[in-house]
Amino acid sequence: MRLPRIKADPSLPATYHCMSRVAGRLPLLDDSAKHKLLNILHHLARFCDIDVITFCLMSNHFHLLIRVPPKPLPDSIPDDVILAKLEDFYGPKATLPSLARAALNKGQ
Repeated sequence: MRLPRIKADPSLPATYHCMSRVAGRLPLLDDSAKHKLLNILHHLARFCDIDVITFCLMSNHFHLLIRVPPKPLPDSIPDDVILAKLEDFYGPKATLPSLARAALNKGQ
């Protein structure tokens, strides 16, 4: 059974070791799948503003060592920064960034 973890202070940076494995411990991650997983991880890390310090991808599980920056204050992230992140993650023509941009333009 997993033990409870101590919550990090959100006003300070934190470092975490993350691990996940394939269901049934089957060796499903070949080189192509590892490459795709790595691209997804880096894409998500950029979107979430976390640093991937190091990683190890194996055939049936992976380990990540990540650094999470201090949590910003709710009003400290400008709308254009949030919109740029949405466009980077989903693409500029995707529905969510388009709706967000329309709402921002309507409010101005």
